[in-house]
Amino acid sequence: MSNNSNLILHCGAETVGREVVDAVPTPEPSQSKHGRWYVPVGHSEVIDSVERSLNDVGISVAEQHFALTKEGNRLFGLLTLGSDDGSDHALTVGIRNSHDKRFPVGLSLGSRVFVCDNLSFAGESVVRTLHTRFVRDRLPGIVGEAVAGLVAHRGQLEKRIALYKSTPVENHR
Repeated sequence: MSNNSNLILHCGAETVGREVVDAVPTPEPSQSKHGRWYVPVGHSEVIDSVERSLNDVGISVAEQHFALTKEGNRLFGLLTLGSDDGSDHALTVGIRNSHDKRFPVGLSLGSRVFVCDNLSFAGESVVRTLHTRFVRDRLPGIVGEAVAGLVAHRGQLEKRIALYKSTPVENHR
């Protein structure tokens, strides 16, 4: 199976296993001097939400790669999705989350996903939600919507790749 997605680490993040991610404590909510609430979401909570949404539509995770930086305050990850049809390509979900108010919860989905600890974050579809008072209410819907889009994208991707494979390439030397 080919995966054209990348988790690039060159700004201090270190590759870790899921058990290390699960052990990162989530800070308490705080209120700014302007009265806005910052409500951090646990890294594991974000990953679990994505995995639940994928499972709900029958998609398994074949590989997981995670990295943490800034003393565990920033998470970067890739979930490579499984395929039961023996496919030679894969879709990926990129994840990022912060506990230090630097960026919102984000998901990047598609056949080509790029997640970097320099905060570059790209894919065919990218969704984000701020760490506000209602982030936990919004998160399942945002993740579910993104996964539904991924399922639709998966069908289009399969058709496009089948077309590429069935198209002869001629050598014009």
